[in-house]
Amino acid sequence: MPSKGRREVIMSKVWSLFLWLGLPCLCVICFSQSWRKL
Repeated sequence: MPSKGRREVIMSKVWSLFLWLGLPCLCVICFSQSWRKL
């Protein structure tokens, strides 16, 4: 039981970190793509 709870906490932290790092990267990529087209 404790290992499962700890694993869920780690997964939630990984997801939050992925969102904080991934979303800005996606925004920058999309922005650079659109800027390059112009």
